[in-house]
Amino acid sequence: MRRAGPLLIVGLALGLPAFAGQSAPPRSPEEELARWDRMFTTEPAHIRWEPSRFLIEVAPTLEPGDAIDVGMGSGRNALYLAQSGWRVTGVDTSAVGVEHARARATANKLSFAAVLSDMFKFDYGSNRYDLVLFMYMGPVGDLGERLVRALKPGGYLLIEHFAGGFEAGSLPTLFKGLNVLRYSEVEDFPDYDLRNKGRVVRFLGQKPSDPSVAVGQSTISIALKQNTIGEAETRDQLQRLLKTYDMSPWFYTKSVVIDERAIPFSHPVLTLHTRHAKDDELLLSTFVHEQLHWFFSGRPEQTEQAIADLRKAFPDAPAGGTGGPGPRPRHRGDPQDTAVAPCALTSGCSRRRAVAF
Repeated sequence: MRRAGPLLIVGLALGLPAFAGQSAPPRSPEEELARWDRMFTTEPAHIRWEPSRFLIEVAPTLEPGDAIDVGMGSGRNALYLAQSGWRVTGVDTSAVGVEHARARATANKLSFAAVLSDMFKFDYGSNRYDLVLFMYMGPVGDLGERLVRALKPGGYLLIEHFAGGFEAGSLPTLFKGLNVLRYSEVEDFPDYDLRNKGRVVRFLGQKPSDPSVAVGQSTISIALKQNTIGEAETRDQLQRLLKTYDMSPWFYTKSVVIDERAIPFSHPVLTLHTRHAKDDELLLSTFVHEQLHWFFSGRPEQTEQAIADLRKAFPDAPAGGTGGPGPRPRHRGDPQDTAVAPCALTSGCSRRRAVAF
């Protein structure tokens, strides 16, 4: 039997009463179900029927395992995962959507379990999934605790929604116990309203798994990508440093991967290499550098405003990367392609010891 990777529970939300934050008269459950049956029958052009771009970005970084797509609709994301080697269950209350998903799975010779069920009544179990998708879904009720419980240790929860669908900053509290790997609100075209640009919230959380490093009340989860001796040594080195120095004020994501084949990057999961095994300062400074990208990517407006203020205050200061003036360098993997933003965004940074990254 093939070893399952982290469980990805994928739930791309469907039952929205209105798009782009517009209000609409309340519908009865029967009217709402009929509306989605019509939607899956006609497939209007203003809805994205291809797999989610966010999912396409994240899924290749994960090892295929057991996934569930909560509110799968006609299966656009569930079928993408099945094609990518995941063992997928898709749940939806629309008989039309479920039938379309089954037909497409058969046509493409994919193994895929499509279940006709209310998402609030479905039994998600415990420690069952490596990935949960929950995107463009309405109020979660008690589903937050149930979906977290359904994740295996090390499993992932992936969410995308209209930004107005959740109170700002509420997702980590609705899905308690997950390390936040990514959390951003950006201007984009939502999958369920391609005609109108608006605020879109994207969230990727991971259920903690060993080994972990405790610093006060904070926990850093460290995974090995290639599982080599060098990666294990770098993990042990980082654990030792985080036990020696309280770096918790600079924790903006709590999941780290050590990959000896990678150049360090911040998103979608903070990733370090093994080249600083003999240099504690370089390893720690690289860790803080990538953490700061998480800080800035979650505050795009503040970052741009701080940069604008500094340019106004110091109009003759050199700008750009090592090549001189020009566009700011891009940082691979950042949702905003944001360069490290000015020190003005963090309090007391002038008193901190500067380290070369």
